[in-house]
Parts: sequence; C-alpha cells; structure tokens
Amino acid sequence: MRRFLCMALALTLLLGGCGGAAKPPDIQAAADGLLAGGAFEEPLLELDSSRAVLMYRFASYGVSQEDIKDCRIGVAQSVIGDEMAFFVMSSEEAAKAVYTALQAQVKTQSSAFEGYGPEQVPKFDAAIIKQSGTTVYLIVASDYDAVDKSLK
Repeated sequence: MRRFLCMALALTLLLGGCGGAAKPPDIQAAADGLLAGGAFEEPLLELDSSRAVLMYRFASYGVSQEDIKDCRIGVAQSVIGDEMAFFVMSSEEAAKAVYTALQAQVKTQSSAFEGYGPEQVPKFDAAIIKQSGTTVYLIVASDYDAVDKSLK
C-alpha cells in the first residue's frame, strides 16, 4: 500500500502541470512510504513548519511560514546527514524560493560534515532536490536505492 502511495505521488508530481486544477500530492503518504522503506540509517526526528522556516533560513529567500500549505520534515537525531523535507507551497514563486533554500542547505551541510563526519559527505553529493509546481522536496539518505523504490 505504501509503495502504491509513493507511486501515486510520483505520478502526481509528473502530471501536475498537465492542465486543470491539479490536487496537491499527498506528501504525508509519500513521507510515510519513504520512512518505512529503509532509506534512513535511524528514525528521523519530525519537525514542524516553524522549525523549517528557521532551519532552512526561508526568510532570507522571501518565504514565510504562511507560504507553507503543507509540509513534512524529518532530520537525523545523531551525527548523520539523513534528512527529508516535503513542502506544498502557496505559489510556484514560493516553491522556487524553497528549492533554492534547500540547495543552499545541502551545500552548507556538506561543508559542515567535511570537518566532523567526512564519511557522510557522499550522501549530500547524491541529495535529491525536486520541484514540480508548488511542491518541493529534499531527500538526503543513507540508502538511495531504497529511496528510488519508495518514490516509484
């Protein structure tokens, strides 16, 4: 069932620009599938949108908490780089800004891990950051094969 939900998210992301008033993808189900799929080394600590605004420095990109229609964020609780962030934004402009903020986050984290966890840096090199319409997501995982299986 979770695999089906992840496939549905992928199709929704791909077909979202095909006209009509597309329903936002179910990012909650996609995140559940990803968490259950074994992509992460440990359970992730879930954060709310107010923490995301601070952690990803959204204000620097002109994004406020009010721009976030839905989100699901999880970060590693120990010194590993695993992380996921799914956002449905109020507009494509806000989504583009979030995409840019997530790119900067990956660069910042990669640089930080070079100093105290260099074995984690390849995770950031393979990070997945995607935007489709108003939906944006970031995945930094220990097992990208499991990510691929979960998102197909």
